[in-house]
Amino acid sequence: MTLMNDAGLTTLGQRIKAARQLAGMRQEDLAYAVGASRSAVNEWEHERSEPNATRMFAIAQTTNQPLGWFAEGLIQVRAPRDSNPQPSDP
Repeated sequence: MTLMNDAGLTTLGQRIKAARQLAGMRQEDLAYAVGASRSAVNEWEHERSEPNATRMFAIAQTTNQPLGWFAEGLIQVRAPRDSNPQPSDP
């Protein structure tokens, strides 16, 4: 897990953007992964709208972050999943 300084991440939009960036994703990537448009992701990140509960759950899963962090600003944030893990030595 990565610890993220929560100072300055006071809004849901800021947390969505931080999680997306931590996961190494562009707005287009997140949009595709959660079944939304890039403009919808932009709207969420700029606090002009909010994702519904289903999309919020998908954002949390896609970025590998706890759902509670988005809602409550919990400080512990997970590092992104390694999509190509290396085998460990026996």
